[in-house]
Amino acid sequence: MLGQRFAVYDAEQIKKHPDGVSSGVVDAIMAAIQSGIMVPGQHLLEAELSIRFGVSRHSLRPALHRLAADGVVRLD
Repeated sequence: MLGQRFAVYDAEQIKKHPDGVSSGVVDAIMAAIQSGIMVPGQHLLEAELSIRFGVSRHSLRPALHRLAADGVVRLD
C-alpha cells in the first residue's frame, strides 16, 4: 500500500490546500476513492496514511472524523 501514489494529490498539494491540511487530506482520500486507489472495505491505518500524505497524525485525525461523519469511512 505504501508504494502506491494517490492519483491527484501529493504531500505538497495537501499542505498548501487553501482550506488547511485536514481539508487537503479529505480531498486526497476522496480522490483516491473515486479513482479506485482506495476501495470499499479497505482497512486504513493512521500511521500509513500519515506517511503517505506527509502530514502528522494530529492533522490526519480531523480529516478522518469528517469523512466518518459523512459516512465515507468508518472509524474502529
